Amino acid sequence: MRKNKPYKPFLLAAGWLFSGLVMASGSGTLAPVVVSLA
Repeated sequence: MRKNKPYKPFLLAAGWLFSGLVMASGSGTLAPVVVSLA
């Protein structure tokens, strides 16, 4: 039952990165950095 737990932080980080990507697309400065990271 505990084996499916480690995926939660990864999912949270993915959502955090996605929200950062959306924000970066608005500012336009961080966009290339996020794209190179993805």
